[in-house]
Amino acid sequence: MIVYLWDAGTWCGVSGSMKGAMDAAAERKGDGGARVERAVTVTERRSLRRVYQRTGTAWTVQPGTGTWREISGRRSVTAHRGGMAT
Repeated sequence: MIVYLWDAGTWCGVSGSMKGAMDAAAERKGDGGARVERAVTVTERRSLRRVYQRTGTAWTVQPGTGTWREISGRRSVTAHRGGMAT
């Protein structure tokens, strides 16, 4: 399943759509920037815990702008915590 991880300031969350993630991050970015990254849900072999595997496709929005820019990142596995799910 594809999900979108977002963070803005001290907020973070997971959304089922890119638009939902961008909207949630933009609402909470305040004077700072925000980031959204596409991820897939995977199950770890040993613990059978569900985690998000980042795909490396991400977007950022800078303070004072409403324009999202695609960036490249590296893939990693993370158990994204906190924030709100949207």
